[in-house]
Amino acid sequence: MPHCGCCSSNPTGSMRLHANAARLRTGLQRLGLLADSDERTTPIAAFTIGDSPAMQRLASGLLVDGFRVPLIRYPGGPAEAYFRLSVNAEHSPQQIDGLLSAFESRLLEENLPSHPEHAAQDTLI
Repeated sequence: MPHCGCCSSNPTGSMRLHANAARLRTGLQRLGLLADSDERTTPIAAFTIGDSPAMQRLASGLLVDGFRVPLIRYPGGPAEAYFRLSVNAEHSPQQIDGLLSAFESRLLEENLPSHPEHAAQDTLI
């Protein structure tokens, strides 16, 4: 995929983007929302957990916590709904860690299984 050239003119931004993508993906793997074998470094992660109503409650709870986490629906997709997260170079490590911490708390509150065998990882990004 060709790139726009913006990262080549700002190598620090490119390094931050890659670091943020790795931080997000590592955290999601730690929570069991992405498979440990997923070695992609893209700044976008899509996954499912539980059923659609549970994911809606999770998204609503995360919004209360200050995180707008897109819960999207793909007509005809293999799952009814997906979380689709993305990071950019401007996100701070504290923001990413805060999101991961909020996810962890909400997963426990909802009693949702956080194991990769229950999540459909990155099937549609």
